[in-house]
Amino acid sequence: NPIPGMGNVTFTDCNGNGVADVGETLTLSVPLTNPLTETLTGVSAQVVGGDSANFGTINPGQTVTKDISYQVPADADCGSKLTISIIVNSNLGQETKTFTIQLGKPVLTNFQNFDGVTAPALPAGWATTRSGAGTLWTTSTASADTLPNAASTVFAATTGRADLLSAVIAVPATGSNQLTFRHSYNSEFEWDGGGLFINIEGVQAAGSYFDILDAGGSFETGGYPFVLVSSANGNTNILQNRPAWTGNSGGFITTTVNLPAVAAGKNVTLLFIAGSDSAATVANSHWRIDSISLINSYECAKVATTTSVAASAGQYSDQTTLSATIGADCPDPVGSLEFKVNGVSVGTVAVNGTGIYSTPYTITNAPGNHTISANFVSSNHYYQNSSGSNTLTVSKEDASVAFPNSNPFSVKVSTAGGTAGPITICADITEVADGSAGNISNATASFSFSPVSGGSSPTPSATTYSGGGVGGTLRACTMVSNVRVDVYDVTVTVNGYYTGTGSTVLAVFDPSLGFVTGGGTVLNNGNVATFGINIKYLKNGKPQGSLLYIERRPGGEIKIKSNALDSLSIVNNMAIILTKATLNGIGNHNIRMTVVDNGEPGSSDQLGLQTTSPSNAPIADLTFGLTTLKGGNIQVPQNGK
Repeated sequence: NPIPGMGNVTFTDCNGNGVADVGETLTLSVPLTNPLTETLTGVSAQVVGGDSANFGTINPGQTVTKDISYQVPADADCGSKLTISIIVNSNLGQETKTFTIQLGKPVLTNFQNFDGVTAPALPAGWATTRSGAGTLWTTSTASADTLPNAASTVFAATTGRADLLSAVIAVPATGSNQLTFRHSYNSEFEWDGGGLFINIEGVQAAGSYFDILDAGGSFETGGYPFVLVSSANGNTNILQNRPAWTGNSGGFITTTVNLPAVAAGKNVTLLFIAGSDSAATVANSHWRIDSISLINSYECAKVATTTSVAASAGQYSDQTTLSATIGADCPDPVGSLEFKVNGVSVGTVAVNGTGIYSTPYTITNAPGNHTISANFVSSNHYYQNSSGSNTLTVSKEDASVAFPNSNPFSVKVSTAGGTAGPITICADITEVADGSAGNISNATASFSFSPVSGGSSPTPSATTYSGGGVGGTLRACTMVSNVRVDVYDVTVTVNGYYTGTGSTVLAVFDPSLGFVTGGGTVLNNGNVATFGINIKYLKNGKPQGSLLYIERRPGGEIKIKSNALDSLSIVNNMAIILTKATLNGIGNHNIRMTVVDNGEPGSSDQLGLQTTSPSNAPIADLTFGLTTLKGGNIQVPQNGK
């Protein structure tokens, strides 16, 4: 005996069809037995081309079984018989053992399962004869491989013979040309038994039959287990001294026969002989045959794979991650996974097993929804290809807006009592830095001019652009004409691939409209504030004067004091003053004060304030809309002199 001995190796396959397919991962169940009276130690087994297992110590007479993973080579031939070697080591040395696995599932033809007739009739073309005490073959519902019928006879208690003769079977000229059938038998061991015989048209004389082995065939599985007792020892069975199916099969088993090579392309007839001797029989004596087929070829299944693409999102020009999950019943798909956005390839990654695979992607697509697709191409033909898709949602990139120093801040009307213009306003648009710059030329801009007095707005011309590029600055410009006296909030809204806003101020003034003066008190957030203004135009058209705002708070005073008047715009009874100012001594704050003269004695006059920091950030607690004075008077003359 080999030390240790290896029993019948079985396997389970990952796709569960019970067949070893090309490229498939199998779990081999390897039994090792100690046939000796001494203990074996350090026992291990290495499957050549696969994994290994440690069996440890095997006591005398003990069998230890371990599972070992093995992948059928992807370049193996479907339908071939694969010989697998296992190197077994123990304290008694090393030995290489082998076993064979059939690759693929048989493709069956000329199938006969005896189910198309009503028992006890035989199918058309099939016949039965007997001699001696033999019992004719019939179809029976007592037990079958496929319900309801199987061909059946019994082994007689005295000498006899029962023959089952098949219909003519045409054997293909090419292919594996194997015969397979399922059968169950129970006979007096080594005295009664059955055999398979064949007649090959054009090779053997009509009516002459040879045992399948004598005719040149061989058993792949389920062959004759024993030789019957000879006539010299008293056996009167016609099959005496021949190999045969004898004893108890324990139920239906599979027998696969390699037909003689000369049978290729010929018509053959099969003969099943059940022979019994003169001595006795066993309880439940029988031979049942079912599911007879020719195997002309083998087919290997392919494992279905799935490619599930994850949705992704990001801003234009930023980097995002595209990912997909490869799934399969078997764990080891290999190949490549290509990602595409809107059908354009953006990256390919290697696949080695199930799981999540990803690739970085810098978004160059316009804001909106786009299609991500991923296509898995298997390099192992045992696995099927697959693909999937999902959505890439692109949002606009953030942009910042700045205004060049060349922009006019205040513009004098062309003639007294008239309007100003044409006036050109520009904005410089840049991407907010985030480490991944896009092409700012994909931005667009729109301008709006909102008058503080609430009158009509001038209509800007079409926006023109210059500059731009990746990481650059896009200058957007517009022009307005016939602009009446007022202070305008100029807002730039960025669109296209980008989003952002920016604001500036444009003051249009008319020196002929005179001056503004006044003072009083007003409430802001419950705090009393005192203000005073006295501003007029000089002959050269520039404003001159002062503005003072003092708010008393529990924590102390807040004082705003002008130090550089920018403009004074008078619209009817409203005046808008733009000035630079100090806030509690800190300079470079921007002030816009709006006052309304609602007539004498001034009790219904109004004041509004807007304050921004040197960095142009709004100061909320020093910003409020038009508020009626608590006391005081404001003078906005309707004509100047």
